[in-house]
Amino acid sequence: MRKISFFSLAVLLLLGNGLFAQSTSPLKIDKKVPVTGNENFDILFTRSVMISNLDSARFDATRSGGYSLGIGYGVPLGKSLLLKFEPRVTWFKLYFTGNQEQKWYPSTDTSASLIYEKQRASYLEVPVSFKFKLARNLVDRYKILLEAGFVFGHRLASTNKTRHYASLDTLGNLKGPKVTIKTNSIQNLSQYRFGPFVRFGTNWLSVYGFYRMSDLFRADRNFTESSGSLRKYPSFPKLEVGITIAL
Repeated sequence: MRKISFFSLAVLLLLGNGLFAQSTSPLKIDKKVPVTGNENFDILFTRSVMISNLDSARFDATRSGGYSLGIGYGVPLGKSLLLKFEPRVTWFKLYFTGNQEQKWYPSTDTSASLIYEKQRASYLEVPVSFKFKLARNLVDRYKILLEAGFVFGHRLASTNKTRHYASLDTLGNLKGPKVTIKTNSIQNLSQYRFGPFVRFGTNWLSVYGFYRMSDLFRADRNFTESSGSLRKYPSFPKLEVGITIAL
């Protein structure tokens, strides 16, 4: 009899805990929870890298890619959907390691003293997207988001930087101080940067993907070497992936 009573008491405790857990579980999206003000406004930082590589010139994927800082504002279209605008500035960098044989991009510099070559372009971008809030918690804050839209950007400025060793010794070894040369306004860069993008994650950290429909360089992508020979710029990888942090 004691065993039966003890078992019954245990079942009642478990049921009580279950009912209590249900009362504190996250609210479903079909609940009529109002959209709070801080859901409509975000400060966002995005870091992305290009997927794949180039045959003509190896670039360091970890040092290359985009850095974006913007402000997002959403117009509610219902309890789970926002029309979002995110004006931002993007700095896109290409970092090339030195001393590459048959290197012709971004310049024809193949000297043994070359340490690296770095190109950077800045863009003013205006992403427009639809943002879906997929779940909420008890403090009326969405937990999971899905965002999809289109980015259109215009180039603001660009710079090219190279770093060399000052000289070589009689055995061909690099020596001396490092010399950095910086020039503004990279020639033949495209004026525009645009394409679709998606985000998926939480309200503060999400995975970011962008497919660049524009080329980094103008449509013809041709340039003339100092020797007079004509070359053509390569097509860079279109897909960029990264993360977005929202505050």
